[in-house]
Amino acid sequence: MNKKDDVLQIDTRIFFNRHLDRLTAISGRQRQDLIPDNLCKLMPLDKKFSPKIRCAERLTYCVAKAISKCQDKPKKPFRTILICAYLQEIPDYEIRKRVGYSHSRYSELKRMALEEFTKYFNYLIKEKGVSSSVELIN
Repeated sequence: MNKKDDVLQIDTRIFFNRHLDRLTAISGRQRQDLIPDNLCKLMPLDKKFSPKIRCAERLTYCVAKAISKCQDKPKKPFRTILICAYLQEIPDYEIRKRVGYSHSRYSELKRMALEEFTKYFNYLIKEKGVSSSVELIN
């Protein structure tokens, strides 16, 4: 985590591995809820909930939305990689078999998937007014 001009910068991998569980717990969601197929089921919370809970809910929505926007083509299986690695927590060797790439190519694709996710997530949190004080970086 870095601080730059009052913006907390968090590495995207660290966000997924350390912070996402806390956000989902605060929002009352599970990682599985953030799979793009479940996006239509993610409803905003009432104003009766605390600002912390509503913020976590909006951030988890932005995670789901950003993943849904990522490419999922045979040569760029970014959405599949993100869902399997960070929402379903499947080991990398199994994901490599699913997408059909060697270790080195898979590592490159995972890096590209994280970059694409980061771009969409940062855009969405600004668009939704969730947080101007947090930014994901690679």
